[in-house]
Amino acid sequence: MRTLLSPRWPVVLLPSVVLGALAATTNLIRGHWSDAFFSGAVMALILGPAIRFRSLSVTDDGITRIKGFTYGWTAAWSDIQEVRRRRIGLVRFDQLIVRVAIPESVTTSDAAASTQDSRRKTASNRRIFIGMYDKDWRTGPVGVALLAAGVPLETAPTS
Repeated sequence: MRTLLSPRWPVVLLPSVVLGALAATTNLIRGHWSDAFFSGAVMALILGPAIRFRSLSVTDDGITRIKGFTYGWTAAWSDIQEVRRRRIGLVRFDQLIVRVAIPESVTTSDAAASTQDSRRKTASNRRIFIGMYDKDWRTGPVGVALLAAGVPLETAPTS
């Protein structure tokens, strides 16, 4: 089984629209009427694809997080430590805390440099905000695999 999950559209569109409106409002306040629409649209068009470009690959062996073209990491289901609930702004997301993540090079060219770069990036970020990818993750393939690995699905609330 292999399932590829991308961030849900509401998660992508909300920050894009809010930051685009903020950029447009800033230009309107400064009196740059002609730049207001352009700056808001550019901000929304840049931020939306940047958020949507992340993905999760769910397999029988584990989960792989891919960010862009350059790097990602893989963790076995047994390496997922716990599930926490985290609040980001007005929205609450469940996050998976990974104990050990193995860096992976997504690109084939310059694999050694890309792997070293990914080791630095994944050392600080071993969390997956699973609610961004699947709203009902507990009943899907992620929840089934975590239960099989013995990870409790109850969330410990955090800020």
